[in-house]
Amino acid sequence: MSLTRRLASLDLVHRVNTHALEAVGADLSRIRARQADIVDQQETLKAQAQFETSNTTPESYAFLSGYLASVEARQLQLAEQAEVLEEQAELLEERLLAAFQEVKTNEAVQGQTRQDIRQEAERKEMLTLDDASRALYMLKRANRF
Repeated sequence: MSLTRRLASLDLVHRVNTHALEAVGADLSRIRARQADIVDQQETLKAQAQFETSNTTPESYAFLSGYLASVEARQLQLAEQAEVLEEQAELLEERLLAAFQEVKTNEAVQGQTRQDIRQEAERKEMLTLDDASRALYMLKRANRF
C-alpha cells in the first residue's frame, strides 16, 4: 500500500476513533450529571427531613415516623441508583481510556507515516538532483574534448 493511501486510511481510522472517544465521553458526562442529581436529591431529602423533624407539632408526631421511614426508603433507593451509576461510570472510564489510547496510538502512526512520506519525497528529489548533476557533468565533460 502506498504511503499516501496508508495515511488516508489512518486519517479515516482517526476520525472514527475520535468520534468513538467523544461518544464515550458524552455518555460518561451524562452519568456524572445523573450522579450529581442524585446527590442533590439526597441532600434535599435530608434537609427536608431535618426541617420537618425540628418543626413538628405535637399533633403531627404520629405522622413523623412514617414520613421519616419514607425518606429513609427513598434515600436507600437513591443510594442504590448511585451505586449502579458508579459501576456504569467505571466501565465507561475504562472504555474512555482504551479509546484514548487507540487515538493516541493512531496519531503516532500517522506522524510516522507523514515523516515517511516527507523522507520519500526528499529521497526522490535527491535522486532527481543526482541524475541532473550526472547529466550536467557528462555534458561538461563532453564539451571539453
